[in-house]
Amino acid sequence: MASSEQIETLLRTFNEITEVEIDDLIYDKDWGSINFEAAKPDLERLYSLCNHFKVLPLNHLPEDIATQINNEISPAFQTVTNIREFKIEQENPSAIRDQYVKAVTTGVDKFYKFSHIYAPYLAYLYPVNTMWTK
Repeated sequence: MASSEQIETLLRTFNEITEVEIDDLIYDKDWGSINFEAAKPDLERLYSLCNHFKVLPLNHLPEDIATQINNEISPAFQTVTNIREFKIEQENPSAIRDQYVKAVTTGVDKFYKFSHIYAPYLAYLYPVNTMWTK
């Protein structure tokens, strides 16, 4: 089973990814006409899956699966961080934006393909877990 450290790491990552609303992440008044609207559908998938995992009993994941989920979410997390730190003043901001949009798609697809299959299983366990803890 996943260790408490693995669970804490996953939850911290899920929380950090979703702490900024998607619209606040993809639009900034200081960017002018540049935005990350093209990444919105993929960000919505990422946020949705992260929000599901935040409430599911991650302790039921095997240790190697928890490690792999963490590995698979890292590129998407890094890209979200890069978007948060995006500055319009950098050289060729449109190209950087396009690079980040592509990285969001790639990272989210990779994370989603590996991780989404565990959400239904954990959701199935969730009502049982809450009955046992009452």
